[in-house]
Amino acid sequence: MFVIFKEPLVQFFLSGMVLYLFFTNGDQNQNQTTFRQQKKDIVIPLEQIKEYNQTLPLGESNIEKLLSYHQILLEESYFLELYKQDKKIQQILVDKMGMLLSQKKYKEPNEKDLYSFYQTHKQEYGKIAELSFYLLDVTHYPLSEAKKLTQQLNLLAITPKNLPFEKSMTLAQIKKRYGSYFAHQLQFQFSHRWSQPLLATNKIYIVYITEKTITEDEPFANVEDRVYKEYKYQQDLKMKQEALSQIRKHYKIEVR
Repeated sequence: MFVIFKEPLVQFFLSGMVLYLFFTNGDQNQNQTTFRQQKKDIVIPLEQIKEYNQTLPLGESNIEKLLSYHQILLEESYFLELYKQDKKIQQILVDKMGMLLSQKKYKEPNEKDLYSFYQTHKQEYGKIAELSFYLLDVTHYPLSEAKKLTQQLNLLAITPKNLPFEKSMTLAQIKKRYGSYFAHQLQFQFSHRWSQPLLATNKIYIVYITEKTITEDEPFANVEDRVYKEYKYQQDLKMKQEALSQIRKHYKIEVR
């Protein structure tokens, strides 16, 4: 019954409708809006019309009308700068730009690269004796927003200030205070970086580990998969930070 909603063209039109409703939601003076007066050329590729007509066979002339309607409303919304008035749309654009920061792809590591990375960060993979860490309570955040916050904190290399701090706690102590799941997940987090949201006994935290004390090293063969994932993460983060640094050069930030 709902198969049609999975079709690309239907999703295309539905997404356009949602965006337009976002733009116009709550506007009580829409009839008084001054629309574009200058001529604006819109090109709709014939191949696109034919492609969509295969998905939704209404005839090419009708597909052209639907695509034109969608594009005209989008162009008008750009002209009226409605995206500047809607926080939902602004967040969508921010998220999209965040994805564009990582368009450049890094070179896949070989075994030598991974082993060298492991040697440099061997402390991160050893068996934990004690941990010192800060806690940022994100219990009242939606999980998706808490994950975005983690990404942004790490991208901007923000370090913790004025947060609860636990010093030199053993895993047994962490387990007793914050729960088994929290203690288990915490031992796999990297130092000097914000973790993904971790579920404690009664709350959800993003954790920043400042110090690890280990009892013994873990052999490379036992942790190679973790090393590979961390290597990829750090390469991707580095490229995003470099891209953001280039973009920031074009902006002057003032606090008034």
